[in-house]
Amino acid sequence: MLEEIRKLIGSRFVTRFDKSQRWNGKLVPYVHKKLLQIEMESRNCKNLIHIGKGEFDVTEGHTNFTARLKDKFYDCRKWQLTGFPCKHAARCILRMKQQLEDYVDDCFTIDTYRHLYNHIVHPISAPQLWERRDLPTLDPPYVQKRTGRQPEHRRRESLHTSIPESSSQQIPTKVFGSGTTWYKFHFIFMYVIIYVCYHFISLTPECFPLTC
Repeated sequence: MLEEIRKLIGSRFVTRFDKSQRWNGKLVPYVHKKLLQIEMESRNCKNLIHIGKGEFDVTEGHTNFTARLKDKFYDCRKWQLTGFPCKHAARCILRMKQQLEDYVDDCFTIDTYRHLYNHIVHPISAPQLWERRDLPTLDPPYVQKRTGRQPEHRRRESLHTSIPESSSQQIPTKVFGSGTTWYKFHFIFMYVIIYVCYHFISLTPECFPLTC
């Protein structure tokens, strides 16, 4: 699986680098199309005032925003998060008669893209073709037992133990006071009472003298 991933990454690097050789301009095609869309949306932003030195006051609705082109800063934070100006900042840039491409982050340029995919993932031969060296083999790491009582994996062991066939005879299923057990106890108790009463009645009257 790792070999397939290595081959896939290597072929992807080559494909993307060759594709970038056919590009023209400064930015990658995706960002270039995104800037064209932002430029179209910026035409609706008309409430802006140039303060000087590349700073603007932009009003949208009842909210006032500030833009600093030199620092690539706008109050909505979209410029800082995405790397290319929002529609309000784009309107300020176009008011200064400048290009939007000059205010896009360097990570979206074609030169950065080519530099990223200009590397190769070197192929690796099979382990059978590796050079043999007289080096000691690596042993697995030593596992030191912890002090104290070792934990018992009873739940894991119970999954592998089989239940005996005569488990119903070994495991008591009846408790005191239920089913046949209570019936036997009741029978013995009544037998004892009857036995005692019988012997008590069979005693002779001499054993119980009447006192006046």
